[in-house]
Amino acid sequence: MAVVLAQGAEVALYHDAPPVLGVVKPSSPAAKAGLQRGDRILTVESDEVSTIKEVLQRASKITAGKTLNITVEREKEKRERKITAGDGL
Repeated sequence: MAVVLAQGAEVALYHDAPPVLGVVKPSSPAAKAGLQRGDRILTVESDEVSTIKEVLQRASKITAGKTLNITVEREKEKRERKITAGDGL
């Protein structure tokens, strides 16, 4: 099972798990923002996160049409990403 984050990115359902993306659907807002499978979410709106629960708590405050700013780690490099929130966020 997975939780959909950012319209097209999925993370494991376990809330205490590290926030690592398992699936990024092609042509989704997450894919358009440059997210990829295996990206670890480090911050949401400048707040550090270490669990999926923390990611979901912060992301749930963003309303549809607004931009969600996140930092991910991929291949030991930090990358800033902006995702436009959709109805499923």
